[in-house]
This record gives sequence, structure tokens and C-alpha cells, in this order.
Amino acid sequence: MAKTYSCGRTKRTAIISKMANDIKQCMILNLKGIADIVSTDGSKDVDMKLYPIVSIYLDEGLSKVVNCLLSVPNLEGKSTGENIANLLKSELALNGLDRKRNCVSLGVGNANVMIGRKKGVAGCLLKQNIKMIIRGYPCHLIHLADEKA
Repeated sequence: MAKTYSCGRTKRTAIISKMANDIKQCMILNLKGIADIVSTDGSKDVDMKLYPIVSIYLDEGLSKVVNCLLSVPNLEGKSTGENIANLLKSELALNGLDRKRNCVSLGVGNANVMIGRKKGVAGCLLKQNIKMIIRGYPCHLIHLADEKA
């Protein structure tokens, strides 16, 4: 049946954008009332510094844990712990999410810039929310070891 319908690139892009926006708004409504875990890690792209922000939460209506991509912001400036933390905070605020109430845990890569307790992203966020749980990615370490082997 789908073969009988056609649309150009512009229309297809508009349809996908509208669907993605509707799904994102529904996801944000779900996130506003519950505690969640936020994860991010930087890309290795030369031209852009992308930091995808993933939220993990329990959807009681579905009775399951849901992983969802909240946004993929580009970091302007140097990839310091403070800059990345500010990017994360601004993206959560932009979506109307209270990081102190909603974000109970932060999952980040194991590099010092991410997990460092003084100048890393974890340290910057812990200054404002001392109860936040910081966790590294053990699978990331295994992947790196496997890659080198």
C-alpha cells in the first residue's frame, strides 16, 4: 500500500520533523514529573562537538524503563568540563526540565573531562546537586580495551 503514495524530500522532511517534535513533547511531559538518569558523551567529529543527551526513566504507563534521545547539541568553544556541564544544564532548561529535581544520576564517559570530581562535568554538576549519583560507563572501557586488542 505504501508504494502507491509518494512525496518529495521537502514534504517528507516536514512530516518527519512534525512527528519527531510531537514525540519529543510527549517525552518531555513524561520526564517533568519523574526522576531520571541523564547520560552524555562527546563525539569525535572534527568539525562539530556533538554531545547527545539521553534520558533513562521508568514509564509507569508502559511498565518499563525507557531510553530516549532528548537532544544532540553542538558545543561551541573548548571541550572543558565546565563548558560541557553548562551545555547540559542549558539543554535541560531549554526543555523545561529541572535538573535538581528530575536528574538523579549522570552517566558519562570515563575521561577526566567527564568524570572528574574537580573540573570535570561531574564535579561541576555535583557543586549544584550534591545528591546526584555519578556513574561511568564500564561497557565503554571494555569496548576501548577490545578495540586496542
